[in-house]
Amino acid sequence: MKSLLSEQLRIWVTLGFSLTCLLSAPAINAAEIEMESPDIVYTQSNIANANENTILGFYRGKNGALTPIPGGPYLTGGTGIVDPTFTTASLDGDLPIIINPEKTLLFSVNAGSSSIAVFHILPKGLLSPVKGSPFASGGVNPISLALADDFLYVVNKNRDPLHPAVEAVGSLPNYSVFRVTSKGRLIPVENSTIPAPYGSSPAQFITSRDDKFAFTGELFGGVIRAFKILPNGRLEQSPNSPVTLSHDLAGTPAAPVAMRTHPKRPILYVAFPESHKVGVYAYDEETGELTFRNVANSSGLATAWLHLNKAGTRLYTSNLFDNSLSVFTLDDPLAPVEIQHLALRNAGGARQLDMNESESYLFVNEPNSREIPSNAITVLSVNPDGTLAEVADSPYLISPVAGRPIGIRVK
Repeated sequence: MKSLLSEQLRIWVTLGFSLTCLLSAPAINAAEIEMESPDIVYTQSNIANANENTILGFYRGKNGALTPIPGGPYLTGGTGIVDPTFTTASLDGDLPIIINPEKTLLFSVNAGSSSIAVFHILPKGLLSPVKGSPFASGGVNPISLALADDFLYVVNKNRDPLHPAVEAVGSLPNYSVFRVTSKGRLIPVENSTIPAPYGSSPAQFITSRDDKFAFTGELFGGVIRAFKILPNGRLEQSPNSPVTLSHDLAGTPAAPVAMRTHPKRPILYVAFPESHKVGVYAYDEETGELTFRNVANSSGLATAWLHLNKAGTRLYTSNLFDNSLSVFTLDDPLAPVEIQHLALRNAGGARQLDMNESESYLFVNEPNSREIPSNAITVLSVNPDGTLAEVADSPYLISPVAGRPIGIRVK
């Protein structure tokens, strides 16, 4: 099950760089930056030095060019993860950074110190930590976050290579629930934590369009789970959950990294990186019960991360091993059809992706890969038919940064 992913991960190393140049750069006056729109792009540096993890923010200017926002990078008060051998898939997951619907709060994992940082989003995208941040994540190695109303859901992967003894004494991965106060503080919901099997390496938590249901994928467990979200924020597992991912994969192990729900239909899309496919599942709108419906082939290698446009007409995937993106039409939402496969310029590995509010640009996180110091954000314009074109100034190199960035969200 781990074969292809683990072999690739073994040849990755993380190169450390000093923050000196970034921190000593002259201050930027936000008023002097000519912005095409209010788009602000955030990523996390994932710095493994104690309490040096940061959030990086960028203005999107004319033609997609990125400019660092003033005051950054912003310390999260915690620590990221760097696995020198990349054999544990400790960073394989999605949505390590999220923004609330009101766009007033930003949440980010500290994967190496098992905490969640919360920031107020100020005018012009500047960040200020919420009082009490960071907050304990309720487990080890948080990797994915989701919001449903006033509740925050955290996936604790428990594959931190720096804390092997934690697993050895029987600690399990889990899904933890927190209430988010009006001021952004996190309060654990009592008796809400749900354990995942030892070594299953859960990778993401995603909610349905109406926040009635939630879905999780377990990378090394080869299953997806469906939950009903109760009024008190707790989770109740749906009928037939967990579902083993073995549909039409020709014997290839299914290792789900990322998922997305359709914005208008009760449909769940699941990325299968080892078979370069996207699985399509319907879910019951009363119970959340999952039913396999289809599988779509990608021309890219290791199709691992997903994004849907707001209309539900296009599905975008990042393909890790050949550093490319694929675009699928959803004329039939149950039968995605690839209409574009685009190689990216950067030498890294394409991972998480997100669009701006107007859906005129798509941004991709591309961290170091194959011993190449290629931390970058790739910027692509979106054509009227939903296909993509990398802009002239792309990629934007995040250097020097002593880390390997994870996550990307656009305000």
